Amino acid sequence: METPQFKANLRETTGKGPARRLREEALIPANLYGLKKDPVSLTVDPKELKACMKTPYRMNTVLNLKTDKEETLVMVKEVQSHPIRHNPLHVDFLRVDHDTVLSLNIPVRMEGDCIGVKRGGSLELLRRVIRLEMKVDDIPAEVVIDVSEMDVNDQKRVKDLMIPEGCKPVFKDNYAIVQVVSTRDVDEDEEGEGEGEEGAAAEAPAAEA
Repeated sequence: METPQFKANLRETTGKGPARRLREEALIPANLYGLKKDPVSLTVDPKELKACMKTPYRMNTVLNLKTDKEETLVMVKEVQSHPIRHNPLHVDFLRVDHDTVLSLNIPVRMEGDCIGVKRGGSLELLRRVIRLEMKVDDIPAEVVIDVSEMDVNDQKRVKDLMIPEGCKPVFKDNYAIVQVVSTRDVDEDEEGEGEGEEGAAAEAPAAEA
């Protein structure tokens, strides 16, 4: 995984007033937690943070955060955004190390030419993410599902997936991730084929005794 470098400044003042003044300067307040260390108040540039997060891992990107007092691996734990403008107002960072075990939502991507779609079925992605547990060094960018052999009425569930090495799915039910559903065209074609066979049988002359 890429580890972008990100610089943050220590923040000595807290509260709504100082936070509002920071935002007027195009900065936002942030907090740093984790690894049984004391929390630290920070000031960050949201544009720089957004640029660092533009990796294949998106919100699961691990950053190398540097302040005047420490340098540590972190992940974005939570972003508070404006309810209308959606611009970030506050960020929480979580300290991690190479032994930290995480539970994350990993995006799902389908690939392959689905047999069922060629026959007129409809391919449906039921879950856009799945929850996986892994260590920091094993975070995958995505889970790829090969749908090429899926036919009409087939499903792939959590246990059917090729889970990336070092990861394990977190789930209680073996829920479906992707399925190929039948359409009217497919049903009508199958019914037509059946009627043709029955019609041919009905028209065939009876065998003489």
